[in-house]
Amino acid sequence: MNRRRIKLIYFTILFVLILVPFNNCSSPFAVFEDSQSFSSLTTGEDLAYGQKLYQQHCASCHGVIHTSTKKDKSVESILTAFGTVRSMASLSAKLDSKQVASIALALRSPKTNDGRVQFSCAQDLSSQSSIHRLSNRELKNSIVSLLRNINASLGLDAELTRLISELPLDNRPRKENTFLVTPEIVNGHFEVAFYVGSYIAKSEIAKRSFPGTGGCLLTSPITEACANNFIKELGSLAFRRPLLNSEIESLARSFFDSTLTTDTERIANVASIVLMSPDFLYLIYDAGAPKIDGRLSLTSYEYASKISYLLTGAPPDTVLRDLAKSGAIFNSDVAVSQVNRLIKTDLGKESIQRFFKEWTHYDQFEGFNYSSEVLNGQSLENLRQAMEREINEFLVDVVVSTEGTYQDLLMSTNSFVYDNSLAQIYGIANPLGKVGLTSQHRAGLLTRAAFLTKRSGPLTSPVKRGLLIKEAFLCEGVGSPPPDAPSMLEPLPVDTYLTTRDRLEHLTMKAGSSCVNCHASMNNLGFPFEMYDTLGRVRSKERIFKPDGGFSGIELPINTRADTKDLASGVIQISDAVDLSLKLSNNDKALSCFVSKWTEFHLRRTPASGDGCLMNESLNTMYGKNLNQGSIQEMIRTTIRSEHFMNWNYLSK
Repeated sequence: MNRRRIKLIYFTILFVLILVPFNNCSSPFAVFEDSQSFSSLTTGEDLAYGQKLYQQHCASCHGVIHTSTKKDKSVESILTAFGTVRSMASLSAKLDSKQVASIALALRSPKTNDGRVQFSCAQDLSSQSSIHRLSNRELKNSIVSLLRNINASLGLDAELTRLISELPLDNRPRKENTFLVTPEIVNGHFEVAFYVGSYIAKSEIAKRSFPGTGGCLLTSPITEACANNFIKELGSLAFRRPLLNSEIESLARSFFDSTLTTDTERIANVASIVLMSPDFLYLIYDAGAPKIDGRLSLTSYEYASKISYLLTGAPPDTVLRDLAKSGAIFNSDVAVSQVNRLIKTDLGKESIQRFFKEWTHYDQFEGFNYSSEVLNGQSLENLRQAMEREINEFLVDVVVSTEGTYQDLLMSTNSFVYDNSLAQIYGIANPLGKVGLTSQHRAGLLTRAAFLTKRSGPLTSPVKRGLLIKEAFLCEGVGSPPPDAPSMLEPLPVDTYLTTRDRLEHLTMKAGSSCVNCHASMNNLGFPFEMYDTLGRVRSKERIFKPDGGFSGIELPINTRADTKDLASGVIQISDAVDLSLKLSNNDKALSCFVSKWTEFHLRRTPASGDGCLMNESLNTMYGKNLNQGSIQEMIRTTIRSEHFMNWNYLSK
């Protein structure tokens, strides 16, 4: 009966929660009827209209507008594409020349006086804030924090660990919003909430040491004053703010529900209700004062919570809660000092790693099974774990320990090798911990074994490696191959031994081939990585294998040179992977992509029109005095100090 009542309360609140914010939230784009006279629009409206049309007709193939693959295209080139590109032919009947002109306006890249790329900064455009549920990691951290704030000896037992581990996987860590609720998610949250509630209620340690109660939970019967103190303390920890009087009164009525016969039931019941509340399960920042432009200023508790979950994936600790209580967290120097503190914690380092995992998926290995002939003496013992550990520690070294720049991220030769199998990959005599790799062969993130192995199979894959560069580092989408793609491939010559590059060029890059348009770009960004084999070992020749997988005894010279148009308006020659890393590290298109990915991470949605000003703040920080001389950590500090971060929910005007 109590479980049913809590579910009813939960879904009632959830229904209201859905209606209220979303009725007030505007679309990221101004809304116009397509039939509206284009000539009557103002310049600002032209831009908004073009962004709306781009989102409707172009974004699915060419990516979000800030990092579109068609930046700075003219009206003429867009109209020409309608007649020459098969997939775009239908647009000629949907868009007239004036509408195309508005799309071209939206695609125009603003630049600084020195020619560096900027994002479109439209102050008058709305940008919708996301309502999102705690991820499984954040839920776990929040429960651990709650229990340890009650008593440092409390923590997750085996059963609670199991319940959390069995929650549905988070498949939307940073996408539009994580508000989606499924029966599986709801039931999982109920199981966790009821277990934690019972855990607290049955624990003498918890009842004796619960903050603010003075041990009164051990007395019987529990008085109204004791219950109220318990509710205030539990609620403030769970909701990450002081409770409202109405919330205390409502929970007190639940505590003294006539159907409950024991104090243990009463404590468990209220704790379960609190932990099933949207105020615990969701991060919603809507309690602040409205501003003239319709935005809501974050309260001090909301600001502290937002900083904490971004940097640690956990609720505010005692230090942050005290700063929120006093209001000192709003002092810019104080907020920065908290960033500096939190980012050095274990959870802070884990959050930095999580951003890079969500951005590049370096932790998601495919297969990792190799024949003895492919291994050629290489040990696999603990190799996968060693590869991931190296990247984890490398990222902490760049971002946290040395306050490195984007350039350091792509060019640093620092490595962390503790395992013989990884030492073998890098040609290091003994695992030493932090070591320096040879700059001729290694440069930054992209040349590490984890990245190279992830984007390979039994043989190297220039397509997968090149696709990583396009999607993750240049924010360029490629789209899916056509269903009949296999039939378009050129047949390989019979009884001829070819390198992986030779085979790929023959199959996909012959003049007149329908595959060449997409593959020329991906392949040429992947070919420089042919200096590494499928496990990331440096090589000058490729071992050629027979169709049955056996080694042919033949080794052919590799070619790592490639021409690309993806880094500039003209053709740029790349000599090898180290050279590509160098050129990416000094490329403002790649840097703006990095800023866009960071913005997507901390907003938990795709950046929208009104986010351009925020992204420019981050981008300008990263540029520093010279290209790429601003630290990644300073970009994070810029984010939490920005007006955009300190407000919530851009509303319709």
